[in-house]
Amino acid sequence: MPIKNLLDRVPSKAEYSIGKDVELNHCSESCLLKDIDHRSRIVKTGQSDATALTVIRDSHHLLVPIAGAQRSPAHVLGAQSSVEGARRNWEKLIGHGHSALMPVSRVCDCMAEVQILEGEEFEDAATTPAWKRVRGIVSSVYGTGSQNQPVAFDQWCRWMSELASGLDELERRGLAHGDPYPFNAIRTGSGASWVDFGHLTDDPSQRPKDVWAFVLFTVLHTLGKTGAYSPALLKRLAQVLTVAEQPGAFNAIRQVLSDTYSDVEPSVDSRTPSLVFAEAFIEQSRGACLIPDASKLLLKSSVQYFSDFLHHIHRGNQYFNGFNFEKQRHHFLEQEMLRLTVPLTEHQNQIASLNQAVAERDRQLAHFRDEAHSLFSRLNQLLDSRSWQLTRPLRVAARIVKHGHPFADGNRAIYDIAARIGRKLPFPLALKARVRRALLEKIYPNDALVLERKDAIDQLPSKVCEHVDDSRTFMRPECCGLIEGLITVVLPVYNQANLIEESIESVLNQTYQSFELIIINDGSSDGVEAVLERYIAHPKVRCFTQANQRLPKALSNGFSFARGEFWTWTSADNIMEPRMLEMLVGKLRAEPDLGLTFADYYAIDDRGNLLQDPTWRAHNRPNPSSGEIRLPRTTEMLNIVQDNFIGPCFMYRGWIGRCIGDYDPQLGVEDYDYWMRINAFFPIRHLGDDNLLYRYRVHDNTLSAKAHEHKILEKAQRLMAYEKERAAFYEKPLAYVADSGGRSWLQAHGIFDAAINSFESDVDPTALSVISSEYAEQNISELLRSGCPVAIIINRLNTRYHKLVRLLNGGRCVALACDKESADRIKLVSSTCAVVDANSAVALNALQAFAKNLLFIRATRTEEELKREKSRLIFVKSSRHVVLQVDSFTQGGMENVVIDLALSLENNGYRVTIANYGKSGDAAEKAKKGGLKVASMSDNLSEEAYRSWLIEERVDLVNAHYSIRGADVCFSVGIPFIQTIHKSYVWLDPVQIEKYRTADQYTDQYICVSMTAARYADVVLGLDVSKMQVVPNGIDPDAIDAANFEVNRTSLRSAWGVEDTAPVYLNVASIMATKAQLPLVKAFAKVVEKIPKARLVLLGAVMEAPYQAAIERVVRELGLQEHLIFAGYDRQVSRYYHASDVFVLPSYWEGWSLSLGEAMANGLSCVITDVGSAYEFETFDNVVVIEPPFGDITQLNYKNLGDFVYGEDAVFENRLAEAMVKVSRTRKSGVSFSIAEQIDRGRAYASYVDMFAEVEKKRNVCKTKI
Repeated sequence: MPIKNLLDRVPSKAEYSIGKDVELNHCSESCLLKDIDHRSRIVKTGQSDATALTVIRDSHHLLVPIAGAQRSPAHVLGAQSSVEGARRNWEKLIGHGHSALMPVSRVCDCMAEVQILEGEEFEDAATTPAWKRVRGIVSSVYGTGSQNQPVAFDQWCRWMSELASGLDELERRGLAHGDPYPFNAIRTGSGASWVDFGHLTDDPSQRPKDVWAFVLFTVLHTLGKTGAYSPALLKRLAQVLTVAEQPGAFNAIRQVLSDTYSDVEPSVDSRTPSLVFAEAFIEQSRGACLIPDASKLLLKSSVQYFSDFLHHIHRGNQYFNGFNFEKQRHHFLEQEMLRLTVPLTEHQNQIASLNQAVAERDRQLAHFRDEAHSLFSRLNQLLDSRSWQLTRPLRVAARIVKHGHPFADGNRAIYDIAARIGRKLPFPLALKARVRRALLEKIYPNDALVLERKDAIDQLPSKVCEHVDDSRTFMRPECCGLIEGLITVVLPVYNQANLIEESIESVLNQTYQSFELIIINDGSSDGVEAVLERYIAHPKVRCFTQANQRLPKALSNGFSFARGEFWTWTSADNIMEPRMLEMLVGKLRAEPDLGLTFADYYAIDDRGNLLQDPTWRAHNRPNPSSGEIRLPRTTEMLNIVQDNFIGPCFMYRGWIGRCIGDYDPQLGVEDYDYWMRINAFFPIRHLGDDNLLYRYRVHDNTLSAKAHEHKILEKAQRLMAYEKERAAFYEKPLAYVADSGGRSWLQAHGIFDAAINSFESDVDPTALSVISSEYAEQNISELLRSGCPVAIIINRLNTRYHKLVRLLNGGRCVALACDKESADRIKLVSSTCAVVDANSAVALNALQAFAKNLLFIRATRTEEELKREKSRLIFVKSSRHVVLQVDSFTQGGMENVVIDLALSLENNGYRVTIANYGKSGDAAEKAKKGGLKVASMSDNLSEEAYRSWLIEERVDLVNAHYSIRGADVCFSVGIPFIQTIHKSYVWLDPVQIEKYRTADQYTDQYICVSMTAARYADVVLGLDVSKMQVVPNGIDPDAIDAANFEVNRTSLRSAWGVEDTAPVYLNVASIMATKAQLPLVKAFAKVVEKIPKARLVLLGAVMEAPYQAAIERVVRELGLQEHLIFAGYDRQVSRYYHASDVFVLPSYWEGWSLSLGEAMANGLSCVITDVGSAYEFETFDNVVVIEPPFGDITQLNYKNLGDFVYGEDAVFENRLAEAMVKVSRTRKSGVSFSIAEQIDRGRAYASYVDMFAEVEKKRNVCKTKI
C-alpha cells in the first residue's frame, strides 16, 4: 500500500508523522507522493488499510489512494480488484470537466490528485466522512451545518438531477461509481457533486447495481428530508428501475428529476414516499425483484426501513413485568423507613443534649463578660490615678538605666524625634536625606533585618516552569487557584419557591461537608427570595440575584464565583441523595486522569414518588415502570448518537470548567453541549457501580415533560449538527506562536520546534500564543488587538502582574501558574481567568481545550449573544458590631474613607465604632458630628485590656486602617481581623515589616485600595497574597457639580487672569515632599518655555512648611511668579477641575488617588507617575503615565526613599515636562458621567459589606469544622 501504517491500529489522530506513524512507498519515479512538501498533511479519512490515510497536499488538492479494499459479497456493491485496473479507470477522469464529478488532475500507480471542493455533505456515515474531515482541516469557515434543516422539494430535485448526470457521465466513460451513497456527495446552493471515487470500477455488472443503489439509498433517503413528495415522480423512478440493466438509465433518472410536477404533497411521515415507491415498483415489474443483486439491495433497504420497530418490541417486553418490580420496590422502601426510625430518634436526643451544652456555654460567657468589664474599669482607674502620674519619673529613670536613654524602644525613638524635627524646620532637602540615611545606618548597623521575601525568591532558578512531571496526570488545585477538596455546587432557580427548600436541604445534608453552595435567583417572581433569606447567613451558602437571563447564563454566573476543586450543579426541583458528593468526589480522586464522572439516578414524579410513566427514558430503565435510570458506562457515543445520557448526577474538575468556559446560551440544551465539549478533550466515565445518587423530578415545570412544547428534540438535532461542525474544527491541528519562554515550555510538553512559530508583525488570531509574562507586558496592546487566545507563563519571580490586568480579564487568556503563589496572584488580578498547573503533564491538553473551544465559540456566537450581566450578592441588613480601627484620626484621605465607610455600614444596619489609638483631630470631630461613635483608646493599652474591651462591646469584626495592633487578640477570641491597605507602605523599616508579617497569620483578609498597593504588600512586605482583594476607594459623584461647569470655569479663570485658550495645569495634593511638587515646578519651567501662557495651580494644604518654602524659592529663581498659583486648601475642589485643562500628579507613591479619580471624571487630561491607581487609566487617550525616578514601586523602600524624595533627578523632570506639553494638545472633553459611575465610591463600600459577610462566614465554617 502507498502509505503504510506503522502503528498497531490507526488511532484518531489529527495528523500523522512520516517515519514515526507511517512510511511512504513510492510506486515509481513519477509517484505523486514524491511531491509532498512542508505544506502537506497526512490525515485519516477511511476505515480500511487501503484507504485509511490521505494526503492533503495543499489547501486546494488531495492525494487519495486509487485502489479501494475488496468488499465482501454481502455488501452487494463491489470495488476494483487490481492496481492496474484502478489507474486505468482513474485516468479516464483526468480533465473531465463535468460539474457533478470531482476534478482529477493527475494519476500514478498508487495515488490520484484531486481538487478539494467546497460544499456540505448530504449525510454522514457511521464515522466522520472523509470529505468532511478534509474540508474541516483546510477550510476557514466555521459556520454551523444545515443537514437537519428542511430542504425545498425543487432544490432537492435539482441536486438529485445533478448527481444522476454525474453518474451518467461515468457510464459514458465506461465506468461505474461503485458506492453511490449520499455521504459520498456534497451539495452547494448551485448544485451537487460526487467527491469520493474510492470504489470506481469498469466492471459492467456494477452499473445496474449503481442504478438501484442510487435510487434506493440516495434519492429515496434524502427525499424524506424535504417533507414533501410527488407520487408521479416516484412512479416514474420505479419504472426506470425495471430497465436498470439497459444503457442510459441514469440519463432517464436525470430526466425524471428535471421535470416539473403538480402533485407535490406534504409528507407527515418520512417513510411514506418509500411506501409509495415500493407499491409502484411492485405494480410495474414483479420480475425485477427476482434479479439476485436487485433483491439483495431491496432486502437491505427493507431492513433499514423496519429496524426501528425492533426497539419498540423490546420495550414492550420490558413493560410487561413493570408493575411487579415496582411493587417490590415499594416494599423495600417501607422496610428502609422502619430501619431509619431508630437512628432518627437517637439524633433528636443528641440535638437536645447539644442545646443544653450551648445554654451552659452562654452562661459561662456572660460570667466572663462581667469579669472583663470589671477588669477593664479597674485598669482605667489605675491609668487615671494620681499615683501612676507621680511615678512616671521613676519609670523614665528605669529606662535610662536599662537602655542608656529614656526611650523604651531605643534608637528608633531617636529617629522618630529627628524625623519630626526635620519636618518642622527648614533644613536643606539634601541635608535631610543625608541625616536620614545616617540615622538608619545607626539603627540597623549590620542590616540584619534586610528586606527579604518570606520564601527567599532570589534563590530560586529563573526557569521554574520548564520541568514537566510526565507521571503526574493531575493538576495541583492550589496551582489552579482552587481550594483543594472543596466542591462548588451551583443551584440556579427560577420561580420554584415551593420546591427549592427541599433541594437546598438535600445539599446541606450531604455526608461530604467540604462544599460551598452558590444559589442564583434568576429573576424569580414567586417569592423565592423569601425562602433564600433563611439560608443567607448559613456559612456554606452564598445567594445571588439577577434579572432573568435564563439557565445557561445563570449557571455561568454561578460558576464565576466558584472556588472549589470540583464542580457540579443541581436544580431547584431536584434532590441529592446524601452520599452523592462523597461518592462522586471519591471517584475523581481515585482516578486523577478523569475529567468528569456521572452516576445513575431515580426519576420521581411531581409528588416525589418514583416515576410511573413507562415512556420516559424507557431505554435506560431495567423495568419500564421502575424509577431507576441506569446509564451507559462509557461515553464513546455521546458526541455521535443523539442521547443526553450523562444525566443530572455528575461532577467535574474546576480547572476543566474554567478552560471549557461558559455554558452556551443559544442551544437550549446547554448541559448536553457542555458534556460534549468536555468529552472531546478529557476522559468521562461512569461511577462504576449501581448506586443511585440523585432524584430527578419529572413534572409540568421541567423541560423534559414539555419536550414537544419546547422543541427539545429539534434543539438536540441542531446540537448534533453543531457538534459535527465543531468536531471537525477540533480535529484541526492547533497552530502555536511563542516567545523564547513559551517555546521552551511547549517543547518540554512534546511540541516539536518546527510546529512553533515566532511572533511576526501581525499575530495570527487563530493561533495559540504561549508567552512569558515579560513578553505579555511589553506587547499587551498587540495581543489584545489580535484577539488570539493567549497562555501566559507566570512564576513567583514575575511580580509585575498588575500590568496584565486587561489581558487576564479579557476573556481570551489562560494562565500557566508554576506555583501556588503565582496562582494566587492571578486570582487577585482576575477572579474568572482560567489557571492551569504549568508543570502538569496534562497542561498542554488543557490549553488546547481552552484555545479550540474559545476559537470555535467566538466564530459561531456573537458578543451580544455571549454577554451576561453579573449577579449581585443578596444582602440582609445586619445589626452586627464592626470596629474600624486606626492609629491616629486627624485629617487626610484615609480618615475620610473611614468616615464614609462607617456611614455606609450604618446605613446597612451595622453598629459601628471607630477605635482611635492615637491623636484626634478634624476627622474625629467630623465623625462625631455625623453621629458616629468614636472611642479614644490608650496607646499603651495591654492585650488583656483590649481583649476585655472587645468582649464587653460585643464586637463581631475588626477592620484595621493603618493599624495592626490586636490582630492576635482578635484571633484568640474568634473575631475576624481585616486590614485595609491604603498605600504602598514604602516607609516601613525591617522591624515594622516584621510586625506586619507577624500579624499576617492572624489576619483574615486584606482589602487593598489598588493593585499597586496589593503588589507592594505581596512582593516587598511578604504578606499572604491569597488573602488580598482589590477594592478601589472611588469618588463621590455628587461632588462633581456638573451643572455649574461653565460658570465655575469662566469665573475662576477670570479671577486668575487666564485666557480661555491658555492651558492650566492643576495639582491637587497636600504640599509635602512625597507628592513631588518641587520637581513638578522645575518641569513646569520647561513647559513655559514652549507654552508661555501656561499656568500651574497647586491646590492643597501645607503639610511640610520647609518644603513649601523650598518650592517658593525655586519659583522665584526660575521667574515663575506670574505663571504659578498657590491656591492653598479649598473644599470646593470641583471649581478647580472645571477651570483647569490638565491634571498633574507626579507623586512618588499613592494608594488610590481621590484627586486623580475626580480629575478623570471631570474630563481633564492627566500626567501621572506609574504608582497607585495609574494602571486603571493608562489606556485612556488623554492620560500619559511616566516612570518615577526609582522605576518600579517595589524598588522603593525605607532605605532609599529619602534619596528620591529629597534628591534631584533632571531626567525625571524632563520626562514630566515632555508629557505635560504632549497632553496640552488634547482638548478637554468635559464631565464624564460614565467614568464617574464606574468609580463611584458606593461600589467600594458595597464591596466592604459583601466581604465582611464572607469573612464572617469563613470564620463560622472553621468553627463548624473544629
